[in-house]
Amino acid sequence: MLNFQDRLVVWNFLCTFAMSNRREKAKVKSQVLHNQQRREEVKPIQKEKLIYEGGKFCLDMAKLILGGVVLGSVMQQNVNVWLLVSIGLGAVLAFVIFGFILIGKIKNN
Repeated sequence: MLNFQDRLVVWNFLCTFAMSNRREKAKVKSQVLHNQQRREEVKPIQKEKLIYEGGKFCLDMAKLILGGVVLGSVMQQNVNVWLLVSIGLGAVLAFVIFGFILIGKIKNN
């Protein structure tokens, strides 16, 4: 049988071991919670940035189409100029409106 001092030593060792396991579990749980909070903070920012970049892309496409319409109408080819201009300006108008809608969603939030 163990004497009182030996029991205290064993008890102290077991308590220390149990507390270290609790600390490790608490530390891991705290890191998991911290990582989840960081992910939740990052996701809306990435979504907003993606929408904003989509709006900028639409505006860039509108500029490129407008340039193509101007170049296509200036060149002397067998192309119906009025059809080219009307379809091109319709596409430009659609891209500009959609681009400003996407950018406006971010600015309003």
